[in-house]
Amino acid sequence: RFAFSAAGLRRGGDEAGIRASGSQVEALIDAEERRGIARANIVLGGFSQGGAIALYTGLRQARPLAGIVALSCYLPLAEALDAERNPASSTTPILIGHGRSDPLVPIALGRLTAERLKTWGYPVQWHSYDVAHGVVPEELADIRGWLRRRFDPGPAGPG
Repeated sequence: RFAFSAAGLRRGGDEAGIRASGSQVEALIDAEERRGIARANIVLGGFSQGGAIALYTGLRQARPLAGIVALSCYLPLAEALDAERNPASSTTPILIGHGRSDPLVPIALGRLTAERLKTWGYPVQWHSYDVAHGVVPEELADIRGWLRRRFDPGPAGPG
C-alpha cells in the first residue's frame, strides 16, 4: 500500500528489511572501495524494489557516489530521509525512470519521489516511458547516455 503524506510519501512495508538491505548494499560499496574502486566511480541502480534500495542507500552516503539510477520505484522511508540523508550525498546525480501505465508502482509515486528529491536540492533527471512495470529500449538508451555523461563527460563536463 502506498499513501501520500504532508512529509512526502509513505509505503507500508518492512522498515527493518529496508534498513537491512541498505546495510547489505553499504557492505558491497565498502568491499568495492577496498578493491580500489573509488566511491566517485560507483553507481547504484535498480528496478522496482532494487531502485528503492538504491535510493535509500545512496542518499545516506557520507561521500557522494557517481550516481543513482532508480527505475519504476519509490522513495522508501521518505519521512525518515529528511533527518537521515547525508548532505554530502546532495550532489549525487539521480536518474529516475518510470512506466506511464505501471500497475505495481503508480507513476505518481515516481513523480513524487523526483519532486521531493528536487525540493531537497538533488540533481534529478525524470523520464517516463510507454510501458507498464518494465523497461523499454528508449529507457536503456537514456540510461546509457546518462552513464556516459558520468564517466566520459568530454570538454563540456558532467551533464
